[in-house]
Amino acid sequence: MKQEDEIPAVLPGRCTAIETQSKNKERISLFIEGVFLAGLYRDTLIQSGIKKGDLVTADTYQKLLQNDQQTALLQYMYRWLALRNHCRGELLKKARAKGFSASVADDTLSVLEEKGLLNDALYAEQFAREKTKNSKWGPLKIKAALIKNGIKKPYIERALESVAGHYCVRSTLEGVVRSKRSSILRKSPGFERKKKITEVLLRKGFSGEDVFSYVDELLIKLEDEET
Repeated sequence: MKQEDEIPAVLPGRCTAIETQSKNKERISLFIEGVFLAGLYRDTLIQSGIKKGDLVTADTYQKLLQNDQQTALLQYMYRWLALRNHCRGELLKKARAKGFSASVADDTLSVLEEKGLLNDALYAEQFAREKTKNSKWGPLKIKAALIKNGIKKPYIERALESVAGHYCVRSTLEGVVRSKRSSILRKSPGFERKKKITEVLLRKGFSGEDVFSYVDELLIKLEDEET
């Protein structure tokens, strides 16, 4: 999605026609002095205020291209957000992967924030709740994932605090162990099973302190249920 570096020779010139494209009614073709200049989103043209007879300069042309990239990127982002909530970092990566420049992506993300459609603080809290409840992730794994997605430290801390009081560490660890019951019980009784439980819980992102506080109790309970 690179902007055109070369300024068309027809510029500056008067807009002589604005035609709706046959294959996409949301796109229009802009003609200057009878020569096709560019295909644009209708919203881009409306925002520019250009109408038939107006003078279009090289500067106007460049602004049209940049604004049209933003309009195109907004269409992508609306679709991505319709599928699930995203944070700024995730959308930035997707935009760059589509070929949009960093400046266009940043401006577009700011538009979404102004519209209230993008909120990293809210995203972090929702992410933490979902991973705690549905995926049984521990705080360390949640924190690592949020850092990877570019969430700011204060938002991460607030998100972890928001879920800390809504779950019991012991019962959560027990639930994770139960979900891995078969693979744990395939290990030799005693040390090998304890090692397996420890590995499972640490990979899930629970702190070493929590894991080692409960691992013996969890092992005893699991082996008692086996008999």
